[in-house]
Amino acid sequence: MKNLTGVLYLFLFAVLPLSAADLSDLTYTTTGGEVIITNCDTDATGELVIPDTIEGNPVTSIGDAAFRECTGLTSITIPDGVTSIGNYAFAGCTSLTSITIPDSVTSIGGQAFDSCTSLTSITIPDGVTSIGVGALFACSSLTSVRISDSVTSIGDLAFGGCASLTSITIGNSVTSIGDYAFRGCSSLTSITFQGAAPTVEVGVFLTISKGATAYVYEQFANSFGGFGSIWEGLIVEAIPSSTLETTITGSGSIEGAGSFANGTTITLTATPEDGQVFVAWTGGASGSENPLTLTVERDIAIGAIFIEPADYGLVTREILNEAVAERDARPTADELSTVQAERDAILSDIQLAYDEVVGRKGAAQEDLIAVAPPSSATIFDLVWTNSGDPADTIEMTIEFPEDTIANPVEFGFGSSVQGSVLTIDYQGTVTVINNPTIAFNSPVELDFSQELMGQNGFGATAGEFGSGDFNLFGVEVPEGTFTGQNYFTLGAPDGSAYILTSMLAPVTSIFSSLELNPLTELYASLVATNEEAMAERDAAIAERDARPTTEELVAVEAERDARFTEEQIRTLSADYTIGLNAAGNVQMKFNLFESADLNTFAPLTLNPDSVSVVDGSICLEFAPEDRAAFFRFSVE
Repeated sequence: MKNLTGVLYLFLFAVLPLSAADLSDLTYTTTGGEVIITNCDTDATGELVIPDTIEGNPVTSIGDAAFRECTGLTSITIPDGVTSIGNYAFAGCTSLTSITIPDSVTSIGGQAFDSCTSLTSITIPDGVTSIGVGALFACSSLTSVRISDSVTSIGDLAFGGCASLTSITIGNSVTSIGDYAFRGCSSLTSITFQGAAPTVEVGVFLTISKGATAYVYEQFANSFGGFGSIWEGLIVEAIPSSTLETTITGSGSIEGAGSFANGTTITLTATPEDGQVFVAWTGGASGSENPLTLTVERDIAIGAIFIEPADYGLVTREILNEAVAERDARPTADELSTVQAERDAILSDIQLAYDEVVGRKGAAQEDLIAVAPPSSATIFDLVWTNSGDPADTIEMTIEFPEDTIANPVEFGFGSSVQGSVLTIDYQGTVTVINNPTIAFNSPVELDFSQELMGQNGFGATAGEFGSGDFNLFGVEVPEGTFTGQNYFTLGAPDGSAYILTSMLAPVTSIFSSLELNPLTELYASLVATNEEAMAERDAAIAERDARPTTEELVAVEAERDARFTEEQIRTLSADYTIGLNAAGNVQMKFNLFESADLNTFAPLTLNPDSVSVVDGSICLEFAPEDRAAFFRFSVE
């Protein structure tokens, strides 16, 4: 196959203009912060896109005769925001083949496009209310025009002399058509009226094609004299209608089918059932755009294909996005290394301090003994258990100033120890009470290093006199009041009774049989300072370790990436090349393949009658077989 690179370069230089028209070709004025285009260099050529703002100000108007006799311009795009097109604005632009008019335009001036002899079609946008005198006069290449429903009047000679004009659609709001508006439109055979008959002036349809037809809706037929009558020289007939039918492959639905007047623009929406995805349109439509907008001109059948992604090894975009989000939420390898390094550094500092202590004093770990003083304590952890539900407990902690607890304990009913602090965890809320009112007494000495409840009879017979007591009186929390009901029995804010089932002084650590140097304080300081940080880091590491590993994620992603995506199913085609044949001409060959399951494809044979050229595009038309639901092609 021959290399076309050089040929393509030569072709590009042969057909592209040396320069396109731009802002430097325009003259404009700015008034009140709005720009009006007033003139264009008549030597300007090619395509022109008028900017929507100039020097920060919006372009709002095309002035009178602004582009008159700009014979080198071939295409013009008017920006959204322009509201008016002046008289003679584009008159005599003989090379102009297309113009884009935005919906923001509300008025088109007289002879605005007079003698634009290369212009083939134009759509009058929504928003325009009147078409000026001679607006498209002598546009001899114009073949079709659609006038929007917003237009109410068409001026004199608006389309006069448009000799190639064959059809025109007039919106439902037009109430008047001026003198000779379509005079000399010798090819005009079809005028479609979307509304009632307008008022017409002199010679509106003079010298148009003989036998020209006015197509009208049934509800407006009488205003034209009825079907079959002659109105202003036109034969009155009903607007042809067509039926759009739909078919379903898979599980889903299509909205928008029915019977419509020809020329009606409709929208089809394909909705898959749960677990299904929409893949493509078939029959009279193609591609995967959804919703699909099209104009009905004939009877047509359109199908929609829905599939179960898992049946074809596909994953949905939502699943892919979830995998990506989960991946991005996990710590990176660098973040993990940082956490581990910080944790290991802290542990190393603590170990070094301990080793130094041992090295200097000759102490060993077994020399460190954890004990609690047996005869006194300042902090007690309390557990109260619901008398009717053993699983329901309330936890509290009470702390007394040093040297305030005697043994046996002798705080009678209604005592309040100055400096004491009570902490209550109730129904998810933690409340701290200073100097609470309590009762705490024991008939015998207690060993504060052990569980107090049941010790030497303390609390052994809760609710009865003689075994001592611990209780609260009038203790307020956000949910209400705690107050004693009986010995070791506490009434809660919700009315439930709770029995004290555990009262224990936390064990504290001291060093026994060893007097350490100040390094002991260093060791304790390191532990205290880093305890919270270590807990947070260990929690983060534990959370990390509970997640899937990087290798597991890579494996899942590899499996996912090996499957087809929804986009891939729509682009299943072989690689293609383009080249010269033996005669030296560019040649492309298309091969079609059909499949019922997207796995096995077989060649699809076409005959010459299946190939045609429509509007400059190659068209392949064939009836789909029941055995095939998917097609792909290769280019050789």
